[in-house]
This record gives sequence, structure tokens and C-alpha cells, in this order.
Amino acid sequence: MADENFSDLEKSVYDTQYESTEKFIKEARTHLEESGRILIGFSTTLGKFDLLKKFTDEAGFDLSLIYEVESKEVHPVKFEIYEAKSKL
Repeated sequence: MADENFSDLEKSVYDTQYESTEKFIKEARTHLEESGRILIGFSTTLGKFDLLKKFTDEAGFDLSLIYEVESKEVHPVKFEIYEAKSKL
């Protein structure tokens, strides 16, 4: 489904082409102190974790899972929060 077919609400929640996610990670370092970190809400059930890992690796961050919870819905969805810390 093309992005233009999504409602404004869907567009505010889903980054279908991962453009905003990639930009956020690439530009994060300019807003962080040397030992700063970013927190990334993600779902490995719905998202492409390999892309998230690629973006953080390319930006010089180590990615680690710090929290996760699974929904109690008919089709369970796992939501996670990841922390990306500078590799320096």
C-alpha cells in the first residue's frame, strides 16, 4: 500500500519506508553529548529489525534491548524499547 493511501493517524504512527527512523538515528549524534543515548520504540513483530540494526550500526551505535512487552490481543504484537549508545 502506498503512503498516500494511509490516514493522517496511520502516517503519524507508521514509517513505512523507514525514512524518518533512518533520519532520526543518523542525526541523533548531533543532539547528544559524547556518552548520550537514544531510545527507540520498535516492534520486531511488525517491523524490520534488520533495518533498525543497519541504521544504528552505520551511525556508530550499539543497539540493545532494554524492555519489551507483548500485547494481549488476538494477534499478539511485541513492543520493545531499544537503547542505542555511542560505540566510542
